[in-house]
Amino acid sequence: MLKAASDVEYVGPLYGEHKERFYRQLDVFLFPTNYANEAEPLVIYEAMRQGVHVIACDRGSIAEMLRDGAGLAFSREHIVEAAAAHLAKFNDDRPALLAAKRMSMLQAQRVRCAGKIALENLLACMQGTYEPLRVSP
Repeated sequence: MLKAASDVEYVGPLYGEHKERFYRQLDVFLFPTNYANEAEPLVIYEAMRQGVHVIACDRGSIAEMLRDGAGLAFSREHIVEAAAAHLAKFNDDRPALLAAKRMSMLQAQRVRCAGKIALENLLACMQGTYEPLRVSP
């Protein structure tokens, strides 16, 4: 079992500030999911919010979540080789890693803003006060 390996630190479930601190310690979050029905995993948003670059399997909405340079999505068959190549690149090119981390944080901010606007529009619609934005030709 992986958590029994001498060079692995198993942290188990984390919540609140412990989880935030965990993500802040990372440069890259590798998410090689086997789950066939993966949809939109929150752990990816949590990592990006802390400026962690994400490398994940291309399942569900993951590739869309990682657009605009926020991360990389690869097929399950190629995730190990692709992740190793990108980690080696980042190890040799720290400015590229810092740029990738910044792109992750910016994408998380864009998603948050879009979600906030959608929620405000939904609430306005429910209250009957929603007026669509009109754009002049």
